[in-house]
Amino acid sequence: ALVREKKTRSEQLKANRNTTSEQIGMKKRKGESVESLMDEVNRSNDEIHALDQEIIALEASLIDQLARLPNLPMDDVLVSPDPKDNVLVKS
Repeated sequence: ALVREKKTRSEQLKANRNTTSEQIGMKKRKGESVESLMDEVNRSNDEIHALDQEIIALEASLIDQLARLPNLPMDDVLVSPDPKDNVLVKS
């Protein structure tokens, strides 16, 4: 759930950055000042980068934890006390 929240926040910031970048282009064409918008984009970029790094670390941790879980046998697999009773299925 934490990874999903961070991904959502990151995507929202990227969408906002794209909108702001379009505004910067329009204001530059009109010859208006874009300093405040540039600062906003830079702050967004920093936050996006930090969130992306956190997401990478969280996903790596999740993959590591999942790799440690054993595979559960299917219910129809018989458990035999003697290995001779095990059925060999070739695939």
